[in-house]
Amino acid sequence: MTRPLQFIPFKSRSDKGWAEAWELYEKSFPYNERWNAEGYDRAFGDPNFEADGIWRGDEFIGILFHWGADGYRYVEHLAVSPALRGQNMVTSTSNISYYGIINSPRELANTIELLKRRNCNEIIKKLLAMALAGVMLLTILTGCSGGKTGDRLVEEYMTTWLSENSGGNIPVTHDVPEIKTVADMFKASWLNDSGDWTISPNSSTYTTLQNVFSNYENGYTVNLYAFEVDSKQNELNQAMRVMSATTTDEGLPIHTSIGWSTAIQCATRLVTRGEKSYRIAVIIYDHHAVG
Repeated sequence: MTRPLQFIPFKSRSDKGWAEAWELYEKSFPYNERWNAEGYDRAFGDPNFEADGIWRGDEFIGILFHWGADGYRYVEHLAVSPALRGQNMVTSTSNISYYGIINSPRELANTIELLKRRNCNEIIKKLLAMALAGVMLLTILTGCSGGKTGDRLVEEYMTTWLSENSGGNIPVTHDVPEIKTVADMFKASWLNDSGDWTISPNSSTYTTLQNVFSNYENGYTVNLYAFEVDSKQNELNQAMRVMSATTTDEGLPIHTSIGWSTAIQCATRLVTRGEKSYRIAVIIYDHHAVG
């Protein structure tokens, strides 16, 4: 009889099982989808973060790292040891490794179906428990990035989230050439020490930004986002920061309009100023009626 799994949170890198967790983490995810070890020292101090070690009795078998924010649960990394092949946990051909978010019943269903194929029933129970607790999940499987990295991958994540949030009923694209101009213009002084915008609507910088997006002056809502990032922070975490900002009105409104959105465009760039890196993003909502 298969013993039930336990999900025991790590509180620090000195906890029992962390060495095994880190070894599995490094084997399961490519470099651009991993944090450095020191990054977890900061994460452990964040009440929204939980890093679960998955145990079967005294045997360490996997990890489930996830975040809670704004009514969502972000499943950042999920991996199960390949040593469990043929033991009613995974198939005999591969280990399990997930990277990302689950944001709708459809995505949750797809994820559970994939886990079923690998007989990961205990992990299914854990995900369902999180969902039934009122937590929305979003899944982007490892490998779905199609080899994309950097700005393009962040845009792919943003597009997925915006599409799901709109119910999947309107087109979402990531083609806004004006983002390059904004990236070239960007100054660290646009943000204060708290990360808030310092640009006022009466400033020449604001007028310049309006001119950059002059093609969207009528019938569009244009919101600009910017924040400092750790240069080692992976693309998903950076995309999550943009997504979170859209729900808390942290954007700088460049143009505003009213009405239902009929299409959405987004774009992003990572820029460096001195020793600091910043993620800049724009989201444009088209309010023109569909002809």
